[in-house]
Amino acid sequence: GYLEDGKKKPLVIYRSGVMTDAENAASCFQDLLRVGGVRHVVNLYSGHMPFYQFIDKEAAVARRMNASHKNVRARWRELVKRPADFDKNKEAAMKVIGRIINEEILRPGGKAPRGNVYFHCGGGMHRSGMVYGILQRCINGAPKAEVERDYNRHTGYVSAAEKGGFEALNLRFIEEFDCALLQPNASSAVPTSLTSL
Repeated sequence: GYLEDGKKKPLVIYRSGVMTDAENAASCFQDLLRVGGVRHVVNLYSGHMPFYQFIDKEAAVARRMNASHKNVRARWRELVKRPADFDKNKEAAMKVIGRIINEEILRPGGKAPRGNVYFHCGGGMHRSGMVYGILQRCINGAPKAEVERDYNRHTGYVSAAEKGGFEALNLRFIEEFDCALLQPNASSAVPTSLTSL
């Protein structure tokens, strides 16, 4: 892909959970900005845990280090969290995630990314895992087994007896997501490298 500066290079997308030490010069967050080439940060967290103080500090650090920061407060995960709601809400949730990926990851601010992109949710499992899995499957063409293995690893899944934070409906949503909702060709930079923290 091509980045905003016109140079051909892969767009690297990082994902994780909320980092609580963004103000620390030695933090992973500042390393992503300084060394990882991240120029756009997307917060997918919209839950109830008191993370907003950390996210506000993260946004201030991002601005200070010449990166944009976007809080996406869309509540799409709740639409497909319960088995009784999954089928009736799946398409609506897909449209929301498709818009988020198109507008905040592939073309932040309506333009090709100025650099790499970093996104996170609260714990790095559910919202981030779903978006990451969709990018893996739909953009990078990763096989189902690889997408599932990566999702399981980030939820702490060991086995059916030790599920960690694994949620089967999240994985089903990734597998059933309509890739036609993504518009990688509308972006001059297509993700070619996904990285999990």
